Amino acid sequence: MALSGSVTAGYWYADDGTSRGYTLSWTATQSIANNQSTISWTLSTAGSYPYTVAERTLEVVIAGETVVSKTDRVMRGVGTVTTGTKTIDHAADGTQSFSVSVKAAVYYSSVNCSNSATFTLDTIPRTSGVSMGTGTMGSASTITISRATSSFTHTLEYYFGDASDTIATKTASTSVSWTPPLALANQVPNATYGTGTLRCITYSGNTKIGQKDISITLNVPSSVIPTIDSASLEIDNSNNEQVADWGVCVTGYTRVKVKASASGQYSSTISSYTISDGYSTTQNGATLDYTGGVLTSSGDITFNVVAKDSRSRNSASKTAGTLTFYPYSNPRVNEFIVARSESSAKTLVIQTNWEFSSVNELNSITATLYYKKPHDFGWTEYGEIIAGSDITLDDIEFDEASSYDFQLVVTDLLGNSDTSNAFISTIEVLLDFRAGGKGLGIGKIAESDSMEVALDARFMRNVYIYDAEGTAMTLADYILSVVNG
Repeated sequence: MALSGSVTAGYWYADDGTSRGYTLSWTATQSIANNQSTISWTLSTAGSYPYTVAERTLEVVIAGETVVSKTDRVMRGVGTVTTGTKTIDHAADGTQSFSVSVKAAVYYSSVNCSNSATFTLDTIPRTSGVSMGTGTMGSASTITISRATSSFTHTLEYYFGDASDTIATKTASTSVSWTPPLALANQVPNATYGTGTLRCITYSGNTKIGQKDISITLNVPSSVIPTIDSASLEIDNSNNEQVADWGVCVTGYTRVKVKASASGQYSSTISSYTISDGYSTTQNGATLDYTGGVLTSSGDITFNVVAKDSRSRNSASKTAGTLTFYPYSNPRVNEFIVARSESSAKTLVIQTNWEFSSVNELNSITATLYYKKPHDFGWTEYGEIIAGSDITLDDIEFDEASSYDFQLVVTDLLGNSDTSNAFISTIEVLLDFRAGGKGLGIGKIAESDSMEVALDARFMRNVYIYDAEGTAMTLADYILSVVNG
């Protein structure tokens, strides 16, 4: 959680190695009474490029609202671009997060600097907590209030059967003495116990912040508890047909239905069930029929059930069953290397391996290879390959005067996949002049109207760089000047 942060869009890099981008920095102030945060933000240029540069598109979105939007061309220098504020409402529990995105077109006409982030604001103190031990009608009990800030006051109310009343109004005390009236015994004619509700309403000044309800127990006998008659489990793999066909529990896919029934003692009724271990949850009702969320643990998982009756007494824990969950994670390519064969430059050799979850040997994987030349738009499917070393693609001749991009996609039976990319250059030559005289390849065949270098370079003398005024400096001095600003 934070009250400040920043997002820096990816840089545009100039030919001289300097860069230009944008940074959106923000700080926040918070209002406890209004449950709001006010974001004060500043958009500034970022990077090491010291001169003005053409800017076209510039867009900033904060918490879903576009606060900066322009498409006209301007020359932008170093410094602050603009500032502003944005007020964000927090959730009822005082939590909130917001997103920030920055997009810009620097030097070029299309967006080439962009980034986004999500920030979680500090939680604004909200409803105070309240607690009270088991009480006895006609005897004093202590109510303890844990407040978020010392300026909060609290109104305390109780609800017991058909009876209710106010215990204290906007008290600043954190410890309140309360004697439950003896008349509350009229609300439990069939027993010497009862459960009710203690409500703590939190105020900041005259503003209601929220309320907290807790259950209170008065003279509950400890010897009478409900019993669980039956408890069972069913697996639910309806969210994936393949897992459903397997009929096993898979981490990240399988949900479990927990069913149970229980009986109350001495006219009590069952009010709720609590499930633990496999799930940690409570469901109200006379019978339990609960389907939880997808489980992310693996191994043997046990599901235990406890029943609660109308006296708020718990039964002994009963095991509904134990299920074995097989671990699962998405497939992953660990290695993918493409090289030209030593025997023939037109023949390529692949070295690759990957990993995937076998799910008790039920799962399998398919690996598909694609290739294209760097300037092609679409991929050409080569076909399926297997993992291993020295996999020769001897059924296709690859042009020795062209580079190639390769893509490997591994997909398992659950439809999840991973993609890895590799690149292979042309054959190695010392020098190659491109037709037309505008391209030079060093260590490779020239493929464009530029100088392409595929050899390690060693300079035995100084390398000079000329600035806009024609002044020369060594490369080392130039780098030092950039570092020092």
